[in-house]
Amino acid sequence: MKTIEIQVDEQLFQHAQAIAESRHSSIQELLVELLHSLAKSAATATEPASEPAEYDPITPLLGSLHLGTHDLGENHDYYIGQALLRELRQSE
Repeated sequence: MKTIEIQVDEQLFQHAQAIAESRHSSIQELLVELLHSLAKSAATATEPASEPAEYDPITPLLGSLHLGTHDLGENHDYYIGQALLRELRQSE
């Protein structure tokens, strides 16, 4: 085991102490748990994903619609405005 010494401001210390008490553990145990969690998430972030974590049923449909607009993501406000104008003109 290695020893780590850190300095934190009073507010952060009080917050960490409250969290540790709510978990019925010490600040040291809380920090060790956080470091383990951080190390685990950093390790999984560097691993290449073999499969998406969650299947999205829309994924197979991506790219299957051909609407003649290629800048929908960039100019979506313009297209929404045009659609609203058409609706307003039809209701007149």
